[in-house]
Amino acid sequence: MIPAAFGAFVVSAVLPAQVNPADPGVPRLADPPALERYLLESPWVPTCIILALGALVIVTFWQRGRQGASLIAAGVTALLITALQVSAHLVVTQREELGQMGARLIAAAATADTDTVGAMLADNVSITVLGAPYRSTKADMLLTLKRDMAGRFKLREYSSSVRSWTLDGASTARTQHAVKVVPEFTGFPNSSIWMLHWRKDTQNQWRVVQIEAQQIDGVSPGSRF
Repeated sequence: MIPAAFGAFVVSAVLPAQVNPADPGVPRLADPPALERYLLESPWVPTCIILALGALVIVTFWQRGRQGASLIAAGVTALLITALQVSAHLVVTQREELGQMGARLIAAAATADTDTVGAMLADNVSITVLGAPYRSTKADMLLTLKRDMAGRFKLREYSSSVRSWTLDGASTARTQHAVKVVPEFTGFPNSSIWMLHWRKDTQNQWRVVQIEAQQIDGVSPGSRF
């Protein structure tokens, strides 16, 4: 076994991807309340609805010879869409912030930036790979990460996206990330799904308390590395 918090990340870097990993079958986290999701995080649905209704009103007024009212309707439609997009851009929800933090953690791990990784992990952080727990101290995790990701498992390319995220309470949360890496020494891409478990510490700062590898291309539950 690989006794390190990012050992499974290392494994995912060296195994080639499956032929069709588009749908790994890993469940996503529950969606947030509709109001928060569609008004602040993903405003494209209400934007399309406003645009469609606005277009209908504009055309109706125009066909009835009320060009002035049609222009007013066009202005109101544009104003509503602009307000919706600006508010969604300016307001960052707690879930979005955690998703961005998770992306930074993954980027730091991929580039062997142990200072950033260490600052984002709780002292008692643990890792689970496909349901199997790994025992290692935080210091050992960071040491192995630095040695492997800056050395033999250095990555040529990496990318990640937030798959889903949820707040479980005032001080606990989870973010789910899809990761793709291409190691230098193989040149083969590999995809994986990771869950980060977050908790606020005594300084009210979010830290990762558990790293959970939910799916790694080419690796089945119970595999030993």
